[in-house]
Amino acid sequence: MKTWPKLRAAGICVLTTAVTVTVTQVLPRTPAQADPPPPANPITVITSPPLNVPVQPPPLIVQKHDPIAGATPIVVDNPGGTSPTAQECIPLDTKNEIFCLGESGDALYPSGVFLPPFKVTNGFTAPGDLPGDKMDWIISEAYAATADAHGVANDDLIKAYARPEIRAYVNSRLDDIINKKLYGQPMTTQENQAYLALEDHFRTSQVKAAKAALYEYDLWSSSPCTYVPPTPPPGMPFVANPVIGTAGCSQANKYDLFRLTKGTPPAETFDKWASYRHPSALVANANDPRIRYMIGKTREAIVAVGALGIAGALGVGVGIGVAVSATVAAATAAASLGEATVASALTLGSTAAAAGPAIIFAIAIIIIAVAISQMDADAAPGEQIRDRAARAASNTDPLGVRGRIADYAGMTLQQFLNRQEPVGKDPAIVHNEAFTDGLEAQVAEWMLFDQGGDRLDDPVLGYTVTESAPDDIHFAVNGNSVPRVDVKAPPGALDRDAHPVSDYRVLFSRNWPMVAERRSDTGAWSPYRARLALTYVDQDGKRAQMSLIRHKEGSSAPKIDFNLVRPEAAAEADRNEVTPEWTFTKTGGGVQTVSLLPFDTTLRPVNVVPSVQGILIADNTVKFSANLSTPGQSLPGSYSWILERLNADGTVAETIPVNPLASPAERLTEPGRYRATAGYTVTGPPSFTRSGVVEFTMSPPAPEIGRSDGFNFDAKIRDERVLNGSLFLDLRMLQATEEDDFTVKVDWADDGRGNVVSKTYDVHCQDSDGDIPTCDTGPMILPETAPTNQNWSESPVFRIPDDQDFLPNVNVTITNGYGQVVTRSFPIEGDHRPSYATMTPHAEMAAGKTSTVDVVEVFPSPLLTESQELTIRPYVNSIRAQLPADLVPTIEERNGHWYLQITGTPQADAIGTYVFYFPFEQEPEGKALRPAPALASVEIKAATSVGYRSVLRGTPTVLADRKYRNAYPDYQVQVAQELNDGENTFGTFTGTVMCKLEVEHFPVFDKPCANNKRFPWPTERLSGTMEASTYLVSATQPVSADGPYKVGLSVRFVDPTITQVAGTEQLAKFKLVLRDPNPVPPPYAGYTVTCSQDGRAFAPCFAGGALSLLRTPGRHTLDVRVAKGAPDAATTTVRFPWTVATPAKRLGLKIPTTTKKRGTRIVVSGSGMLPGESYVIRIGGVKVGTGKATSAGTFRRTVKIPAKFKTKKYAVLLTGATTARKAVKTLKVRR
Repeated sequence: MKTWPKLRAAGICVLTTAVTVTVTQVLPRTPAQADPPPPANPITVITSPPLNVPVQPPPLIVQKHDPIAGATPIVVDNPGGTSPTAQECIPLDTKNEIFCLGESGDALYPSGVFLPPFKVTNGFTAPGDLPGDKMDWIISEAYAATADAHGVANDDLIKAYARPEIRAYVNSRLDDIINKKLYGQPMTTQENQAYLALEDHFRTSQVKAAKAALYEYDLWSSSPCTYVPPTPPPGMPFVANPVIGTAGCSQANKYDLFRLTKGTPPAETFDKWASYRHPSALVANANDPRIRYMIGKTREAIVAVGALGIAGALGVGVGIGVAVSATVAAATAAASLGEATVASALTLGSTAAAAGPAIIFAIAIIIIAVAISQMDADAAPGEQIRDRAARAASNTDPLGVRGRIADYAGMTLQQFLNRQEPVGKDPAIVHNEAFTDGLEAQVAEWMLFDQGGDRLDDPVLGYTVTESAPDDIHFAVNGNSVPRVDVKAPPGALDRDAHPVSDYRVLFSRNWPMVAERRSDTGAWSPYRARLALTYVDQDGKRAQMSLIRHKEGSSAPKIDFNLVRPEAAAEADRNEVTPEWTFTKTGGGVQTVSLLPFDTTLRPVNVVPSVQGILIADNTVKFSANLSTPGQSLPGSYSWILERLNADGTVAETIPVNPLASPAERLTEPGRYRATAGYTVTGPPSFTRSGVVEFTMSPPAPEIGRSDGFNFDAKIRDERVLNGSLFLDLRMLQATEEDDFTVKVDWADDGRGNVVSKTYDVHCQDSDGDIPTCDTGPMILPETAPTNQNWSESPVFRIPDDQDFLPNVNVTITNGYGQVVTRSFPIEGDHRPSYATMTPHAEMAAGKTSTVDVVEVFPSPLLTESQELTIRPYVNSIRAQLPADLVPTIEERNGHWYLQITGTPQADAIGTYVFYFPFEQEPEGKALRPAPALASVEIKAATSVGYRSVLRGTPTVLADRKYRNAYPDYQVQVAQELNDGENTFGTFTGTVMCKLEVEHFPVFDKPCANNKRFPWPTERLSGTMEASTYLVSATQPVSADGPYKVGLSVRFVDPTITQVAGTEQLAKFKLVLRDPNPVPPPYAGYTVTCSQDGRAFAPCFAGGALSLLRTPGRHTLDVRVAKGAPDAATTTVRFPWTVATPAKRLGLKIPTTTKKRGTRIVVSGSGMLPGESYVIRIGGVKVGTGKATSAGTFRRTVKIPAKFKTKKYAVLLTGATTARKAVKTLKVRR
C-alpha cells in the first residue's frame, strides 16, 4: 500500500472539513479551470477566537467587500479586549492583492501582567524562497496557519523555530493545490498562479534532466560493459552499472551489444547518474549531518501537519481564525496515522543526522518522475530517454494532471479530501510515491539553501529560558503544577550535531514547548530550545510524537490540549488522539502522566492591530492601517509609524519615513522583509501609548510570460514562411511593477553536443497606466518582414545557419532589473515544414557488413508547392560528425516515399548505440525549410538476426586506422550470439569457426581457426590491400543470417631480403633486395641500413647493395635492420644465418731447414688457412704453440724447441680447425 501520500493527505483534510460550512457559503464550487466569482458582500475572513470567560466580548472581525476599481475594500472591526489574533496574510479577489493582519503589542496574562511582544534579538536568516513570485505567499500562510493551530503567536519564534513545520506545510499546501486542479475543486487566483508556476518549474527541470540523462545514455550505450557511473557525492548511494558482470558482458559475448529492450537499465538509472554528474545543492550536501537532521525534522513535522490538519483550508476564502476540531482531526487522520510509514518518519526525524532519509536524495531531486511516467510503459528505456529529450519542452502537462482531470471530474469534496481514486482507473502520476518524495525533496532544495547553494541552518540561538513564567502553560500532576518533566528519548536519537541523546527535559514558555536535550555520552544538558513537536518513548516503550493543538468543539471556547501520534499503539483509536493528558516513559524508567494548566491572554481595551494591504511585490504602493480599537477611537491622540526594511538575518537595513496617519500609503521599491510598527499615543490624562506590529514580505517581481491561462495571448516560437524559414519569438511580457528593463537571452540553435547559438536582447517593460501597477512589453507588429516592437532592441527573429541544427525547443532566459530569472522552453512548430514519421527513430546495423538501413520515413510538406524534393546535402557533415566513421547519411526516394538512411560498413570498435540529430530540408535548398531534427539512434551490433556469428574484435571503423605498417593487426576472432526476445541464456558454439584472407583479391587461405584467438595471419610479410573475414559453419546450431564478418585493411611492410652470392676463399658476399612494397634500389635513399654480425653492435652496411664478410669457420648470424625515416617511420630487422665449412686440406708449413739446438726458438709460418682459423703447432707430439690465422689465412710466429729433446729428427705438425686440415715437416735437433 502507498502510505506516505495518504498520510500527507490527512493534513490537508482536517481543517478543511472543519470549515466546510463556511467554505460553501463563501465560495460555490466552480470548474477547476475557472477562478472563483467575487464573494457576496461582506465576507468575514478573519475573526478572533472566544475567551474562556463567562461574558464574551465582541470578537475582532475582518471583512472584505466587493472589489472596487481593482482593489478589495477591507474593514477591520477591533472592539478591544479580545483574544489576540495571529499574524496572517490572505489573498484577495483581485489579481496579486494580499491583506496581512498583524498583532497587538498589548497582550495581558490572566493575572493582568503585561505580556510584551517578542523579537529574536540575535537575528536569523530567513529560509530559502520558492521560485518566482507566485508561490512565496504559501510561506506567509504557513507561518499564520502553524501559529494558529498550535496556539502560539505568529512572531519571530514561529519564523525561527518552526522551520520544519513550515517546510512540511509548504509541501502539503503545494500537494493540495495540485490535487485541487486534479479533482476540479475551486481554486483562488493565487492557487491557480501557483499551479502554473509549479508547472513551469517542472517543465524547465524536465528539459534539463532530459538532456543530462540523454548524455549519460549516449556514454553508456557506446560501451555498456565499460561505462563507469559518476562517483556519487558524499553520502549518496552508488548506482552501479547493472550490466557489468552479466552474461552479456562476459568475455565470450562482450561484443554482442544489448538491444534497447534487453539489458538497458531503466530510464530512472540514467537520471540518477545525471544528477550525480551535475548535483544540485541537496544532492551535493547529502552527507551533511545538519542537512540530514533538518530533513528528518521536516518528515517528523509532516506527521504533525497530518495529525493537526493545519494545511489546506487557506485557499477557500476564509482566514485562519477558526480552530481545528479535534473530533474531526482524530477521525480523519486515524486510518493513515496508524501505518508503519509514520513510525518510519518519526524514526528518521529523531535519528536523521546518522541515518538520513536517503530516499529523498535518491529519488527525484530533478523532478523527472512525471516525465518518466508519461512515457510508454512498454517502450525501451533508450526510447523513453530519447523521446523525453525530444518532447520535454513541448510538454503541456508536465505534472500529468491536465490529462487526468476528466477521470477525476465529478468526485465529491470528501473524495477529494480522502484522495480517492476513480473507479477502474490507475492513480494519477502525482499520487505515486516517487512524485511525492520528489516534491518533498524539491521543497527542501528551495528552503534549505540560498540561490548560491549555501546551506540555510534552522536557528537554535536567540531565545531560551530556564523556567516557565508564572502565567505560562505548566505541566500538572493530579492538578498540581510541576516545573518540568523529564522524558525518555527514543533509541538512536541524535541532536543537530549528530551527538547521541538519551533524555529530554520539557517546560513551556509563551505556549511553546521548550526542550533541553541530554547527551548520553557526556550527561550534559543543552539549553532549552523552542520546539513545536517532540518524538518520545510512550508508555508502551514505542516511538511516538507529542505536540500541542489549539482546538474548538462546537460552541465552546478554544482550548489547548495534547495531540499524540502513536503509530504502533495496539488500539487504532490510540494512534492519533487529542487528549488533556500525556503519558510517557520517564528518564530512568517508569511512566508518568501529566496534564496542562493553560493560560489565556487578552488584549487591552485600547490597542492597535495594524494591517497592510496591496500587491506585495516590490515597486508597488501598499496601504497601512493602524486599526485602533473602538474604545481608543474616543480618546484624543496621535498616530505614529516605524517602517523598517530588514536584512536576511532580521537586522534593520533601512528605516522608511511614513506619514503619521491612521491609514498611510507607501510605495516600496526594494524587495525583502518589512516590519511596520503602528503606535497610538493618547494625550490624556493619563497619557499612554499602544502599539502593534505587522510583518510582511515584498517579493521581487518576476516577469510574467503571456499565456492563455493568464492573458489573452500566447507566447510561442512562430515558424514563418514569409520570413524565409526563420524562427520568430513571439514573446510578450508583463510584470507587477510600473516599469522595468529585461535582458532576454535566447538559445536559438543547439546541436545537442554543447554547440549553442545564442542572442541577447534588451527589452523595456513600459508602464501600462492601469489601476493596478503593471508594465507591459507590448505585442509584436507582424508585417511581411521581420516583426517589430519599439520596446525590443532588435527583432527576435533568427534564421539558423546551414551548419547548425536546432533542438525541438528554443530556450529563453529572462532576467529583470531585480535579478529575478525566468527560464522557459518553447517548442518549435510549423505546418509548412516537412515532417518525420517519428521524432525518435531507431535502426540497427550489423558490424563487419556493408549495408544500408532505413532510419525513418520523411514527408514533404504539401503546402510548399515550389518543390516536393527533399535533401540532406547541407547537413551531411554535421550528421557524419555524430556517427562512427565510414557511416554516411543518405536520402532515398523509393516508390514515391522518402527515407533517411545510413549506409556503410561499421566495424567491431563501433559497436554501440549512437544517438544523433538527423535533419533534412525541403528544396529549394537554402531556404531552411526544415523541421526540428529527429533524435534518431542507430545501433551497431555483432548480429542483427538470431543465431551465432563470428566477428573480429579490435577492428576500427575508421579506414585510416586500418592501415597497418610493418605488422599484422591484433584482430581477435570471437563468436557472439543474438538471442530471441525473452531469452537470457547464452550458449556455446560447437561448430567450425572459419577464417579467410585475401590479398589484392587473391586468396591466401580459407581455413578453420580458433574462437577467442588471434586471427591466423601468414608468417610471410605480405603487403597490399587485404580483406580478412570470419564465418561459421554448423549443421546443428543456428547461424546468423548476417553472413561473414568482413574487414578491409591494408598492410605495408619494409621488407628487406638477404641472399648470399659467390665470394672468394677468404670472403663471403651478401646481397640486399629492399621492397616497401615496391623495390627500393641502392643506396636506399630515405632508409637507414645497419648490420650486426654475431650479435655485435649495429653499424652501417650494404651501401652499394652488397656486403662482404670474412669466411671465419663456424655458424654465423647476420642481422640487417632497415629503418624508414619520418614521416612514414618504420623499421624491419631480418636475420640471415650462414656457415663457413672446414673441409680436409693440406696446409702450408715452413720451418728452418738447418739443425737447431734444443731449448732455442725457431720461426714457424703457415698458409692456406681460412681467415681466423684456429691452429695448433706440435714438435715431436709436444704442443708448442696455438693461434688464429690472419684474414689472409696465414700466420708467422716463433716457438720454442723443448729443452729435453735428444739429438735427432722430430716431426713438426700443424693442424687447423680440424685434424683433417694439417701439414707436417721434419726438424733436426741437437743438444
